[in-house]
Amino acid sequence: MTAGREDLANLVVTLVAMGHSRRQIAEDLKVSRNTVRSILERVELQRQQGHSVIPDLEQPKNMQPIPWLTGSMNTQPGGSLTNRR
Repeated sequence: MTAGREDLANLVVTLVAMGHSRRQIAEDLKVSRNTVRSILERVELQRQQGHSVIPDLEQPKNMQPIPWLTGSMNTQPGGSLTNRR
């Protein structure tokens, strides 16, 4: 999608959120009602599918959990430097 089309889509979504009707948006922006409808359908589909920019992160198979973070040890590591004498 080009920058102009993205700007149009953002404007349409903003106007819908403000309570404007699809017909009024089409008239104000001088586009067809079908254009407004297709923009809103595309945006809704993108929202349902989630973000494609954010990758799904998987924990490496050979990585072991840190015991004091998972609560499986009775003691905390080391302590701070200010507690030493």
